[in-house]
Parts: sequence; structure tokens; C-alpha cells
Amino acid sequence: MNNQKILVAGLGSTGISILRYLDHIGASQVAAYDEQLTAERQAELATLFPLFPALSGSLKTALADRTTLILSPGISRRQPEIREFEQRGGVVTGDVAILADLLRHQRDQIIAITGSNGKTTTTSLVGHLCQQSGLDTVVAGNIGTPVLDAWLQRQGKSADVWVLELSSFQLETTPCLAAAAAACLNISEDHLNRYDDLLDYARTKDQIFNGCRTQILNADDPFCRAMHRP
Repeated sequence: MNNQKILVAGLGSTGISILRYLDHIGASQVAAYDEQLTAERQAELATLFPLFPALSGSLKTALADRTTLILSPGISRRQPEIREFEQRGGVVTGDVAILADLLRHQRDQIIAITGSNGKTTTTSLVGHLCQQSGLDTVVAGNIGTPVLDAWLQRQGKSADVWVLELSSFQLETTPCLAAAAAACLNISEDHLNRYDDLLDYARTKDQIFNGCRTQILNADDPFCRAMHRP
């Protein structure tokens, strides 16, 4: 990423974790963006990341000279400004996709869990079982710790398994997770202000299985059954 002109959009906990990662790897052509930034927040960002300018206002203007956009989950990839950016050749990605690429090089295994309900409980349980089995285990994602913060905390040390709770928002920018195992627990009406309909929402959840070796599906849920891949 060192040769790319990067914009990190959305400066909540995930966006800040992305900036920490980019600072760690020495990326220099990075800007941070949020639609609104108070003077206090601007000063805080300048202290944390003095080499990364903080932008606000028009996303289209912020993207004008960028080649890569790293989206926080709270920002929809379907915004007109982002679609226009992609149409002119811009790359859109997210923190989970960056982690997946890092873990492929480290040969760490991923167990990924999504669903409308129960994913935090299931992720916690799977993480506990892995730990009790003696595996060096990292639990991260939508459950609390942003995935790149979890990676930085390990200081480059590989783990046996990463157990990730992933929302549909995170999966929008994760084209190929390549998990050792992935599960979709259920699909129910949720986030329909962001998706066209329930089927559109389910298709986004289905991205968790791209490159996956083992699928775990809820056979009682028709949307989950439809995700089966031979």
C-alpha cells in the first residue's frame, strides 16, 4: 500500500484502527475523512497521525486525487460518490479484506461467523472452545476489537486460528475471506435501510463463503440453505 494514494473514510474505532495499521507499515500518502469533524477532533487526529491530513465535507472532493478507498463499515459502498470512484478505476477495500491478505501470508486459519442474530454469542463460544483445545486463538471483528488492532497487538506473531464475527457491512468490502470454516446462522429483516430487500441483504452475507473450505449453514433457514455451494 505504500505506493497508493489512500483515503480512510469513517473515523470511528475501525477507521482509527486502519490509520494505526497504515502508520505502522509506513504508508505515507494517506488522508483521513469523516463527513463532519469538530476542531477538537481535528486536533486529536493531528496529534495521533501527524503525517495524515484529516478531511471533511464532500466525499467526492476527498476522493478526487485518491487511488484507494478504505471504508469503515458505517459507510455504504453504494453511495454515488463511491460508485463513481470505482468506475474510474479506484480500489475500494476494508479492514477485514486487509487482514485476510495478511493472514494468507502468515498461513493463519480463519473461522468466520455471520448472521442476523446470535453471532456474538456463537463467536465467543467458538473462541472459547478453540482456546480450551490449546489453540493460540484471536477473537475479533464486530464482537469488539477491530481486526487490525488485534493484528497489531500480536506484533506480527502468527496465531493458530482467528475467530471473526462479521457483519454484512464488513462483508461488503471483503471479496474473498478464504476462511477455513465460515457460518451463517440465520437471516432476518435487518439493515433494510441499507439494502434493496432481504434477498440483497442475504447476498451480502453470502460473501463470507468466498474462498471458504467448509460451510456451516442453518438448514432451517431458507436464505441460509440457498447459500450452499457444492
